[in-house]
Amino acid sequence: MKNIKIFESWVSPAHEKKLLEIKHLATNKVIAEIEGNGVYDLRGIELNGFDFTKADFRAYSLTDIEINECDFKQSNLEDTVLKKSILQNTNFKNTNFNFSTFEDAKIIQCDFSNSKFHSVDLKNTIFTQCDFTNCKYFSETKNISDAYFLECDFLDVDMSWVNEDIRNAIFIDCKNISF
Repeated sequence: MKNIKIFESWVSPAHEKKLLEIKHLATNKVIAEIEGNGVYDLRGIELNGFDFTKADFRAYSLTDIEINECDFKQSNLEDTVLKKSILQNTNFKNTNFNFSTFEDAKIIQCDFSNSKFHSVDLKNTIFTQCDFTNCKYFSETKNISDAYFLECDFLDVDMSWVNEDIRNAIFIDCKNISF
């Protein structure tokens, strides 16, 4: 995996603007540069083969983004928006997704084991062959309506008191799931 570094620096203290740079460490090439006030919009960016271990993506907009074969283990994606995004073959082990929004996203062969999903919105998202083993707070997702789970694994996931929206979610050929 490519090693990257996320740099945050103040552009103008008077305007409280920040500049976010994502750089490839080996080449020092800037992959993305975004100005904002702490909420960054990475719309349309493609990330392939990058290592984001322990990265802080709190409150980022990852709308219309493509992520493939990246490593986000132990990262913080709390309150992050993943709308109309495609995530494939990516490691999200031990990642915090609390209060995040997945909407109209396609997620394929991703590992979410031991991750946190408190008050997550999963509306119209398709998960295919994903691993949710030992996920925390999955039963407290706030919107799971019209979500699809195809061949996913829910080993040791407590879904004993999933909210009413679970009735509109579709589970096909999933393993270790019980309500």
